[in-house]
Amino acid sequence: AIEAFQKRAELTGQSLPSLGMLGAAYARAGKRDEALKVLASMQERAKKESVDSIGFAWIYLGLGDNETALNWLEKTYDERPNVQLAFFKVSKFYDPLRSHPRFIALLRKIGLEK
Repeated sequence: AIEAFQKRAELTGQSLPSLGMLGAAYARAGKRDEALKVLASMQERAKKESVDSIGFAWIYLGLGDNETALNWLEKTYDERPNVQLAFFKVSKFYDPLRSHPRFIALLRKIGLEK
């Protein structure tokens, strides 16, 4: 997955969502230092340009920092529209958050949970 996301980041001109996917892949593969480097790069870019918050959420989720990931997911919701909102309910990537009250509340706000 890392190789595929490296290629995607290259093909998209290092877009922030692509970097978020790459950072998450590093984190999930146990390559914490690489994930943190990607995160730092994204944070630096965020000082100069508009950012898509979902990429930050993916990296923090991959690092196991669920609270910070939820902060970024809530920010993603606030910044609407984002096509990724539709995947919160079904993507296995969000499984670590399924029982978290904040995630359930977010699903309700989106209209994906009763």
